[in-house]
Amino acid sequence: MPFDKHAGAIQQRTDLAGLRLKSTPGSTSSQTIGWMAWIASARVIMMVFSLGTVAVLARLLTPEDYGVFAAAMIFIGIARSGLVQGGFPMAIIQRQDLVPLHVRNAFTGGLLIHLLAVVLIWFGSGIIATFFHMPVLSDVLKAMCLIVLINPILSISIALLRRRKKFRLVALTEMGSSLFATTGIAIALAVAGYGVWALVIANIALAFTQTTVLFWCARFNPIPAITSHMRDLLGVSLGFSLAGALAVLSDNAAKFIVGRVLGADALGIFSRANRVVDFPLILLGSTNVLFPVMSDMNNDRARMARGYLRAVALCSLAAAPLMVVVCHGAEGLVLLLLGERWTPAIVPTAILSLTMIFGLNLRVANVVFMALGRAKEVVTRQAAFATVIIVGCLIGSDYGVIGISVAVVFTYASCCLLCMHLSNRLLHVRWLDIGKAVLPAILLSAPILVALTIGEHFVWSGVQKNLQFPLEAITGGLVGYGVCLLKPSWFLGPNGVWLLSEFRRRAPSPLRRLIPDLHI
Repeated sequence: MPFDKHAGAIQQRTDLAGLRLKSTPGSTSSQTIGWMAWIASARVIMMVFSLGTVAVLARLLTPEDYGVFAAAMIFIGIARSGLVQGGFPMAIIQRQDLVPLHVRNAFTGGLLIHLLAVVLIWFGSGIIATFFHMPVLSDVLKAMCLIVLINPILSISIALLRRRKKFRLVALTEMGSSLFATTGIAIALAVAGYGVWALVIANIALAFTQTTVLFWCARFNPIPAITSHMRDLLGVSLGFSLAGALAVLSDNAAKFIVGRVLGADALGIFSRANRVVDFPLILLGSTNVLFPVMSDMNNDRARMARGYLRAVALCSLAAAPLMVVVCHGAEGLVLLLLGERWTPAIVPTAILSLTMIFGLNLRVANVVFMALGRAKEVVTRQAAFATVIIVGCLIGSDYGVIGISVAVVFTYASCCLLCMHLSNRLLHVRWLDIGKAVLPAILLSAPILVALTIGEHFVWSGVQKNLQFPLEAITGGLVGYGVCLLKPSWFLGPNGVWLLSEFRRRAPSPLRRLIPDLHI
């Protein structure tokens, strides 16, 4: 996410080989936009193919297949989380004076804990399958242990490349491997009748492809070593480790309760609703760029504050209109992507879409804590998040998937405000400043909602349901574009106008004509 464009050149620092990186002319804001543009472009392509993949697989696989896979991913996610990685990848990015032995120690620490996780999953798979009443889950978990085994190499490789600001390389690798594995392999195996194993094999292929390419690009020494450099990492990594564990607990608590209390079919429905809502968050998620950039400026609180406010403004500006379109058009979106069989996912999708703006701003606040090395603050707030979501989901489970979806939204909203409160205090930012940053997003969403409501009742009321969402998306885009041209100071604000001018400056000539040259 962009920062103050008058911030100056990037400070020189030493890379792993001990060579000085040249200072890059231009502002941190402009460079960050360049990195963000590459990631966004790759993710747009990935999202288009992923939407097609979801639409095809939803018609080839059953809710039970997705339920078993979602249950397995709870434990594989825990095994790949900050808990098992020991927070070492985050410590590598955050540390200013990094040497090769730090990397080897980080890899060794993560490898040892990953091996322990594999042993626990392998021998506990039968108990887990019995707990969820899903017999096939045992074999699925054992197969997916392969992903956990290679994760230390993948996580350290990604951390090194992000530290070196190789965001373009990481984005292109993610895009290529995703198209190969989760689109090509998954669909081919689903057509061949492999059921849940189509998802399992595709995700194993994805992990191996990403690991091979990114390790070759990162080129670190994978020979294990435990030296005094481990102590340099543990202070930060242990905090990130506990925070990662709590984050995974928070992210999977709802799925765990749905799977245990409501069964595989309900878990499949809930996971697909989550997946539909996740697409915009995957596209807009910016912490991969924000964390390394903010870590570089963690000694300049005023500069971080300006970047934080701009990040909040732009995340809100992007998420709020999407939230309106997805929530209003949830029925058409689910029927278009998933088909008639997934009708029970419509209401959960509409409810969960309300987490978009809270989820993005929660990530921004957490980046501030991590960049400042405030692991304690991350841990306490993740603990609060986990507690609220577990209690809320247990209460909401009496009302089925819809009740749990409401609990998830409440948790995201309350914890977002809690984390932003601390970020504001650390960076000396007032809530009034936050309100000014978010106001254009609210103003932009209002006419879009009005237009969609009018269109639903008077324009496309007779159109087939699964064709209504494209009409709503187009209408929302045109209305948003029109009001921004009419009054950019209201509907974009200074940060939105700045971002638009950056995109206009970088866009190819044919696209540049579509981006207005706005001034406030």
